[in-house]
Amino acid sequence: MRIALAQINTTVGDIAGNVRKIVDYATRAKDQGARVAVYPELSALVVDAQHKVERRPLQTGPNIGTDIVVNSGLHEGDRVIVEGIQKVRPGIVVNYTVLAAATGG
Repeated sequence: MRIALAQINTTVGDIAGNVRKIVDYATRAKDQGARVAVYPELSALVVDAQHKVERRPLQTGPNIGTDIVVNSGLHEGDRVIVEGIQKVRPGIVVNYTVLAAATGG
C-alpha cells in the first residue's frame, strides 16, 4: 500500500485554510498513487464494523523508495478514509464505497 506523508504547516484557528491544505495534499497524494495520506498527527481515519469513524495513531518505520512503512496502527482489511476527510470526524456514522483494495506489500 502506498502511503503519502503530508507535512503541512497548519495555522491555529484557521479551520477553512487548514482544511484546504489537507484537501490539496490529499488530492496530490491520490494523483501520485497513494491510498492513504498521513498528516502531522500521524493518524488515520478508519471506518469500524458499525460504520463509525475512528482515529488510529500510526507508528511509521523506514522509507522504501518513495513509500513509508506503517509498523502499527493499521491492520489488513481496515477501511481507511482517503476521500472526503474534511467532511468526517471521529464518532460519526458514515456510508462508504471501497475505491480499491490494498494488495499487500
